[in-house]
Amino acid sequence: MPANNPDDVQWFGWELHYEGGNSDKFYRFMVTFVPTPAAVGLHGGRGSSGAIGLIETGADAQAVIRKVIDRTRDKENKGYTLTRGFTTFTAPASLSDPASLRENAPTLASRFGLAAVEQGTEEGDPASIPTRPL
Repeated sequence: MPANNPDDVQWFGWELHYEGGNSDKFYRFMVTFVPTPAAVGLHGGRGSSGAIGLIETGADAQAVIRKVIDRTRDKENKGYTLTRGFTTFTAPASLSDPASLRENAPTLASRFGLAAVEQGTEEGDPASIPTRPL
């Protein structure tokens, strides 16, 4: 998804999935470094929009990415597997403000999902991402 205007912010994301027993759930990670380093993690059952499982912001990009890597490894250790590989996408700066990440997470996820389809980064059977206004 190329930048639509000069105010767009670059993001990247990936998604893990776990299916076993009565569980069929995902964990979706999205990260940016502009305007401030930030990470958002959404988790939930297949077909849901997901709940916020991680919001990490701060001036230290290394601390933000370390938190996301640690959470990713934790999920992999629990049996989650990759269903959307590393995907870049853009979002308006207004959606990327650290103070509004909780409310904007579903729209960011929509942008991530569309970009994953365009870039062919989906693997296996990824969870659907409900479409939100972009």
